[in-house]
Amino acid sequence: MSLSLRFRPDSRLPRSGQAIRSWICWRVFSRLAAAVLGCFLACFTVSAGAQPVPGSQLRVLVYGYLSDGGEVSLCLGALLRQEFETVEVDFQRPPAEMLYDSYYRTNTRDAVKTALNAKAYDYAVLADEPGLAMAYPEFYYSGVSAVAARAREFTKARTLPWIPAPEGIENGYRVANGTSSTPLPVCRVLEALAGAPSLEKSFAAAAAVYSEITGESAAGSGAVVEGLSPERMAELAAVAAEKLRAERGVSHYTAPFKGAVWIHGGDIPASSDFSYIVAGTSTERGIADWMGRALTGGILRRAGTFARQSQVRHDGGTTGTRTLGVLGAGDARDLLRAAPGTYRVAYARDWSVDASELTGTDSGVQCQIFDRHIVAPPEIDAYFSSFILGDWVKTRHAIAKQRGLAWLPMHTAIFRYNERRPEIAFSTDWEHMTGPNGT
Repeated sequence: MSLSLRFRPDSRLPRSGQAIRSWICWRVFSRLAAAVLGCFLACFTVSAGAQPVPGSQLRVLVYGYLSDGGEVSLCLGALLRQEFETVEVDFQRPPAEMLYDSYYRTNTRDAVKTALNAKAYDYAVLADEPGLAMAYPEFYYSGVSAVAARAREFTKARTLPWIPAPEGIENGYRVANGTSSTPLPVCRVLEALAGAPSLEKSFAAAAAVYSEITGESAAGSGAVVEGLSPERMAELAAVAAEKLRAERGVSHYTAPFKGAVWIHGGDIPASSDFSYIVAGTSTERGIADWMGRALTGGILRRAGTFARQSQVRHDGGTTGTRTLGVLGAGDARDLLRAAPGTYRVAYARDWSVDASELTGTDSGVQCQIFDRHIVAPPEIDAYFSSFILGDWVKTRHAIAKQRGLAWLPMHTAIFRYNERRPEIAFSTDWEHMTGPNGT
């Protein structure tokens, strides 16, 4: 915008010098006022969504196992194009129903990284299949955590976890807060629209994402979505904005999370032993040896303590002869009675008794179950990875919940370690749990 003053002959120009000066001041003031008013109206028009900001651009990735993800993305693009001149909204479905499975399978992790790094995304909406996210909150967290970290690493994208269901909203906020993400409680919007047609739900979900990104309601945005009237879109957008606003004023949790994965810590008295009970065969004994050397050689040596293990019998169960059951529980109770307060941990790969049957009143003992991870040759490692995730890992999670155990996700831990330290070679004998070669 330019502002210029030009003097030109005018038959109406007064003759007196004072009148001329007054006329010139009035013309300058009127033009300045018009310019300021024009700027104000232009700003107001842009914020109201009537026209996009020139040169502005936005890239959004909707990444998750959403049945209506494509429809949501189309609606979101239509809304955002009223605010930004260049808009790209991509919907991609991960290889598996959960981000955790997609990322921690050796044959699909690269595909996840490629999707996140395809463009310089400004926002990444991350979603799991709702039923699985509810059933396995720890996997939901681990998947969002890993994928969100990669998204920020590759493109600096702001991540928005899609909270799957109203009954899981507490955990959804825990996941968002624990992964430095912005919670997206779309479930509240969809809950308010129960029974509405699919397109209306998709538009309302998109309006919620729009409101979270822009800070404004999508009502009156001027977007055009085939099959929806402007009036109905305004109603749906108002519901989305109101539900998001209401959730911001809610304290969703105060107590620490308590699920199937938990570890409690405590002070180890000086000059005392750290003893643990083991039920199993070669893999369990291998873990015990690693733990004993690590504790005795490092952590506990500083406190003047030593790590000792006690083997108990194992019996049949879902994994053959490596189950801590009635026989092992009896042996363990004898050990606890003989040395009360000495044992800290009892662990096995499978349990057929509850933790309380082993520990009784000795609450200082933590009963643990772990999933195994086996590294196989590359040509079939994808199968092993999928099998372990689908059977061993989730089965152990379910047993931990049923039996009151602490679940140790060894598979996840080893995958994370391998990703951070790829130069470390791991054993691949197909039989025993993976461990660094030479240890």
